Amino acid sequence: MMRRFPQETVTHSPGLDFFIWRSSPQVMANPHTHPDVEINFLCRGKIRYFLAGRFVDITPGEMVIFWAGMPHQTLKKTAEVEGVWLTLPLIWLLRWKHTRTLAAHLLRGGLLIEAASDSDKAAFDQWEQDFSNSGETLRDIIVGEIENRLSRLSLALGETGVRRPRLSAGSSHMEKILRYLAEHYREEITVNDMAEAVRLHPKYLLVLFRRTCGMKLWDYVVRLRLAHAQRLLLTTDRTVADLAQEAGFNSLSAFYHAFRKHGPAGTPADFRAGLSPTG
Repeated sequence: MMRRFPQETVTHSPGLDFFIWRSSPQVMANPHTHPDVEINFLCRGKIRYFLAGRFVDITPGEMVIFWAGMPHQTLKKTAEVEGVWLTLPLIWLLRWKHTRTLAAHLLRGGLLIEAASDSDKAAFDQWEQDFSNSGETLRDIIVGEIENRLSRLSLALGETGVRRPRLSAGSSHMEKILRYLAEHYREEITVNDMAEAVRLHPKYLLVLFRRTCGMKLWDYVVRLRLAHAQRLLLTTDRTVADLAQEAGFNSLSAFYHAFRKHGPAGTPADFRAGLSPTG
C-alpha cells in the first residue's frame, strides 16, 4: 500500500517532444515537470530559475540545458526577456552515439550553462525559423544539427570523467518509467508498483534503468526527492523533519544521508542560511 501525500504544488505536464519556439516566458507560481530535455537560449533580458535544488541566473547570450523531469520554476524575469526555447525527447540523447554522457549528467540533476558563440546564435535563429515553416526533410536536418552541437558538449563532459551509460535495446520504455517517477517520487513506491504501471518485469525494469541511464533507479529517486527538499528549504520556513517527509523521505536519517551523499557541502541548515531567493 503506497503512502500518499496531499497534492503538492508541483505540476506534471505531458511531454512536448521535439519543439522549438520563440517566447518571453512567464513567471511561474509553482514548479513543474515534463519528460523532456529543455534547452533555453536567452536573446534579451535576464531570468532566474529554480532548477534541481538551486537558483540559476541566465543572462543574454547564454544557453542552459537541463532535464525537465526535475521540478523547475521560473522565479523572476526582466520585462524585455526574449529567447528561443527548445525541447527534445530524452530518449534521443540516450540513442544518439555521442550524447549519452550528457544524458547521464542531466539525469543526475546536473545542468549546463554555456556562453553561446556567434554560430550558436545564428543556429538558434535558423532552427526557430525553419521549425515554424518546415517539412519532414528540413526537420531531419535541424535534428542532425542539434545532435552535432550536443555531441560536442557531451564530448567535453566526457573529458572531465562523467560516466557514460550503456544504451539498451529496451530504451523506448524509459520515457514511461521516467514519467512515472516524476509523478510518484514522493510516495512509498516499490519496484512492483513501477513495473505494473509500465508493464515490465521488475527485474528487467531495474536492469534497463541502470543500463540506459548509467545509475541505479533508487539513486535517481533519491535525487528527485532531494531536489524537492532543497526547494522547500529555500522557499519555506518548514522544519527539516516536515519538509523531508513532504519530499518522500521515510525518516530524517534517510534525508540527512541523502543530503551528505548528493547535496552541497554542509548541513541543510547551512544550505538554508547561505542561499535565499534574493541571492
